[in-house]
Amino acid sequence: MCDMRKAFEAWAGEAGYDTAHAYDTERSRWVFWNPMTHDLWQAWQAARKPQWLPIESAPTEHGLYLVRIGGQTHIAQFNPQTVSAKWWRPYGMPERLHRDPTHWMPLPAAPDIGEGEGK
Repeated sequence: MCDMRKAFEAWAGEAGYDTAHAYDTERSRWVFWNPMTHDLWQAWQAARKPQWLPIESAPTEHGLYLVRIGGQTHIAQFNPQTVSAKWWRPYGMPERLHRDPTHWMPLPAAPDIGEGEGK
């Protein structure tokens, strides 16, 4: 079970929602028996789905982020200490991005790989 599902079930259980569920072999997924809990689960997932945000709302801390420039997605490094440009390519020789990004989102979490997998 994924961390998001565990967090949802903990929250829903504390809030008094019925979190009983079963595995739907026809659709290869877990489903909640209570339709209201199922709807809450769908809303929970949608609210946590990464979305592109306007660049004006980007964090002002040094870090790596996904950014959109034109129709392309880049990994970029934000550096608040530089004067000429704040967004840089994070690999190779430091190089500022050719244009300012219009949107950003946090990098996704790394996949949870079990011990011995992915080697």
